[in-house]
Amino acid sequence: MKKQTKLVDCSSAVFVYDFSNRNNIKELDFEKSYPLADLTNLKRLILTNFFDDRLLATFTLRIPFSEYGNIDSRLQVFINQLKKSSGCSNIKYLAVSELPSEKDEPIVYINLITDLEIYSLTEALNDEISKENDEDYFGELWGNDVFIDVPTQKELLTVFISAYNKSINSRIYNRFTKIIFKSRLQQPIVLWNEEADSFIRNKNLFDHPYHRSDETFDKTAGFVIVNEYSLYDTSSYTEELG
Repeated sequence: MKKQTKLVDCSSAVFVYDFSNRNNIKELDFEKSYPLADLTNLKRLILTNFFDDRLLATFTLRIPFSEYGNIDSRLQVFINQLKKSSGCSNIKYLAVSELPSEKDEPIVYINLITDLEIYSLTEALNDEISKENDEDYFGELWGNDVFIDVPTQKELLTVFISAYNKSINSRIYNRFTKIIFKSRLQQPIVLWNEEADSFIRNKNLFDHPYHRSDETFDKTAGFVIVNEYSLYDTSSYTEELG
């Protein structure tokens, strides 16, 4: 049996999977089995693009269920307005819909995070809008209530993971299976075997302040030793990544 190492670099956290298998494994079972594969990819995107010390703003956007069929265009219009108000022409974003549990519930919540810090949301408006009125201003642009927050790193993962789980368990999920929207996001870096070993040595992973190690059974790879090296304490929120 051949020893194999897969490394996934998510910037703020690095996951190392060690296992032995006679076959060349490209994806572990949890990376390709629905819904855990989508959930894993969602967590990795958050860790790669938004999990740092910046004061990033998150938006909770209300939209009537009857209008959700136009959510792609509504989101794009809102992002274009953000570009104008912030003066930033390139905005990366991730949005996850929180569908109602029952079809007769009238509201869908869109959880949106961008790479804009809270102080820069209206920077291009020359102080025309006070910070206290940001929610009213963006609510008018969106056409419904908007709530703005600056979550901690742990809260950020919790909000988006919870929204995803609620949506896929919704009775109306089969009608609207697209619940994740994203643009310009950096993908995690994946390295194998010798390249993974070189990365571990060159990046001094053992010096990361947080480390979690576990062994799990994967249907594709067999027994896998999972090591997570993180710049932040993510242990309670990334267990399913292993």
